[in-house]
Amino acid sequence: MKNVITIVACVLILAVFMAQITTNEITHSKILFAETEVNTAVQVAKQDGCFTQENINHLVTRLAEKLGCEESEIIIGPAGDSEGSMTRTPVYRGELVYYYVKYPVKGVIGAGAFLGVENNTAMRVLSGATASEYIGE
Repeated sequence: MKNVITIVACVLILAVFMAQITTNEITHSKILFAETEVNTAVQVAKQDGCFTQENINHLVTRLAEKLGCEESEIIIGPAGDSEGSMTRTPVYRGELVYYYVKYPVKGVIGAGAFLGVENNTAMRVLSGATASEYIGE
C-alpha cells in the first residue's frame, strides 16, 4: 500500500511538469499571434502615417478575441512622442510612428490552481517606433 501511495504522488508531481510543457506551447502560440497582430497594425500605421482609431479598434478586438481577455485589459498607449505613446496624427515619410501595446497572457502556469497560484497572468508590452511611409493625400 505504501508503494501505491508513493507511485500516485510521483505521478501527480510529474503531471505538473507535463502540464507545464503543454501550457508553454499554448502560451508561446498566444504571444506569437499577438506579436503578429501588432506587427500587422504597425504596417498599416506606416502606410497611414499614424494609428487610426479604426486600426486600434481592430487590433484590440483581435487581441481580446484570441487571448481570451476583455478589451479593457488591453492598454494602447496615449498619443504623443514620449515613451509608452502612440502616434495618432499623421506624420509624413521619414518621421517616426510610435506604438505601445500592453496585453495580458492568461494561464501561464499549467497547474496553477493545483499549486495554489492566484494570479496566473503575465503582462506583455510591445513598443517601439517605425518610419512612416505616408506621403499625403
